[in-house]
Amino acid sequence: MQIQALSEATLAAAAAVWNSVVKDGMAFPQTDVLDADAARAFFAGQSFTGVALDGDAVAGLYILHPNNIGRCGHIANASYAVAKHRRGMHIGEALVRHSIAQAQAFGFRILQFNAVVASNAPALALYRKIGFTPLGTIPGGFRLNDGSYADIIPHWIDVTAEKTSCTGADKIRRLGTPARGSWLLIRRGKHILIDTGYPEDWDGFCDGLAALNLTPDDIDFLFLTHAHDDHAGFVNRLLKGRAIRAVAAQKALPGLRRGQNGPGGGAPDTAAIAACMQMIREGHGAHRFPALTPEAEAHFLWVAPGQTAEAEGLLDGKIVFLPGHTDDSIGLLTPAGALFCGDAAQDRPDTPMKTTIWIGDLPAYRKSWQQIIDLAPEQIYPGHGEPFAPTLLPAQLASLEDLVLLPMPRVHKKKN
Repeated sequence: MQIQALSEATLAAAAAVWNSVVKDGMAFPQTDVLDADAARAFFAGQSFTGVALDGDAVAGLYILHPNNIGRCGHIANASYAVAKHRRGMHIGEALVRHSIAQAQAFGFRILQFNAVVASNAPALALYRKIGFTPLGTIPGGFRLNDGSYADIIPHWIDVTAEKTSCTGADKIRRLGTPARGSWLLIRRGKHILIDTGYPEDWDGFCDGLAALNLTPDDIDFLFLTHAHDDHAGFVNRLLKGRAIRAVAAQKALPGLRRGQNGPGGGAPDTAAIAACMQMIREGHGAHRFPALTPEAEAHFLWVAPGQTAEAEGLLDGKIVFLPGHTDDSIGLLTPAGALFCGDAAQDRPDTPMKTTIWIGDLPAYRKSWQQIIDLAPEQIYPGHGEPFAPTLLPAQLASLEDLVLLPMPRVHKKKN
């Protein structure tokens, strides 16, 4: 048996298993079963949806997502469903342990179950075995199908690296905020930083590392997805005096030397225009950043199509060329299936579309989306926003065919 991300091929069978548990009315708070469209949207909206496969058959699944927002956004929640004829085969345990590893990889610190029904003896025994802590009993917290009420017992477990064993799993941490920040990939004892941030984000970056008991000196590699101010803002400061190897596209060099984003392109929608206007109000309208110094440039290994072998050997991953947002955009695909795509896709709070807010070359952008779909990664880690499953991209790709990019409105400076 293997556990992997939900795909279009496993969607119907996974929904059937899910709906079976909903109909039983003994474990899930949900009361409505999911049709095909509702299931697709529901599972795509999770941080991660994992399915347990026995050959081609779906034996079970789980969903993982934030349990709360803001100051409690580091707490995850999960739900598990096992096919009736597969219960008692330790599939539930495999799903729970896999979800703990995924929660850890997503940067969550706690996994909390809000409504474990007191009559669900197998679940209670499993959670006790794994190390969850019960939080007490809420009398009558769950309404059964017959209209009676059962007690619920919330549970939690610390999923941080110091407390939870996730043997063999890459660790992925968000540094900064979902809106602006970096990804830190920890695999085989190496620390790979995916992008920096704006120049002024340095202190927050260091604070994020400190929370992991790390410093900038612990970074082994920098992978630069493209030469924009919010992705390459403190490259010079990071590389100065440190033995960090950096990887970027050969096409990124002119922009890095110039210290400014390239021209051209447009926004995919009016919400993206509003986001761009907010950047201007925050002082990032010129899209400038410190030009790459000769000292920093010496740290770089430049990649181009057909010239990636050395960099891929260092990073132990596949370099993917994803032009469209910019012509120098690249991504990193790990052996475990995590795709760090920069701004080739984006998790936006203003729309379910996964498009970035600025597209430099629309035909190239479409092709890059198709390439991502063909790669079939387990999970996409965008430059902005939360990680998401790739299952939503195929349906959204069609909308890019008729997309017309919108120009930025002129911003008139007030006269004194």
